[in-house]
Amino acid sequence: MAQNHAPNNEHLSSPEAPATARGAKTPMTTAERLTVADAERMETNRYEMLEVVEGYLSEPFKKSVREKIRREKERLLAFVSYEKQVQDAAKRIVRVLNPAYFVHKPLDKTMFE
Repeated sequence: MAQNHAPNNEHLSSPEAPATARGAKTPMTTAERLTVADAERMETNRYEMLEVVEGYLSEPFKKSVREKIRREKERLLAFVSYEKQVQDAAKRIVRVLNPAYFVHKPLDKTMFE
């Protein structure tokens, strides 16, 4: 018996795809970048939410949730550190390479006369 399958119109983007391909219109501004304070605020919010439901959870489960919160903050801080390293490297490159070197100037035709 033949089955009718509707075409799958769902398109998933690759996590490795650049942000512009996933729908971002412009690069992130400094205000939109993740900071250490953001990571700490997220951790505090997670612990506050855990406290609300703590009485309903078993001790092993609470322990695993606390560990998950700790690992999440660790990853966020690693990401913040990586972004800062990339920004610092970009600043060093800008100082090393003179942008005027890459400017193409038209040739002066009288130079060969």
